[in-house]
Amino acid sequence: MSSKTQIDQLLKANVRIAAMWPFPCLEPSATYLDTFSGHEEAGLPPKIAGLIENWSKAEKRELFQSQGDIAERAHSELSDLAYSEGIFGFIAEVSVPCFNAYPDGTMSLSWGSYTSQLVLAETYEGLVIQAAALGEARYNEAKASVAALPQPSRQA
Repeated sequence: MSSKTQIDQLLKANVRIAAMWPFPCLEPSATYLDTFSGHEEAGLPPKIAGLIENWSKAEKRELFQSQGDIAERAHSELSDLAYSEGIFGFIAEVSVPCFNAYPDGTMSLSWGSYTSQLVLAETYEGLVIQAAALGEARYNEAKASVAALPQPSRQA
């Protein structure tokens, strides 16, 4: 898939790749740790969540809520574990705008309000596919909510 096709796929799905890093990485940047710590365990990709499933509450708190050296050590342990388990690729923060549904059956979206989720893929192309699927799923959820709204009565 060409770069242009990948960008077109992301635009069509209304998603942004807000940040992306190789995973596992040896020395995470402060920006990476900030992004990573902004997500709870439930928002992590299944392969990553599975690695920390048996961590204690204190270890998880260090990874998700700490800053500086403590967060770096926690992430280093996670990276070491991912490496030993053969989990490689790119981890990215994927952002999707919030969709607004209206009683007349229409929808709008705004990047003024959006949600983000971490995604892990072995390749960049896989990352694009997962990000687009996430955007399409959020769109379909909004579309279903429009269908569930009471429709205004039409007078002849």
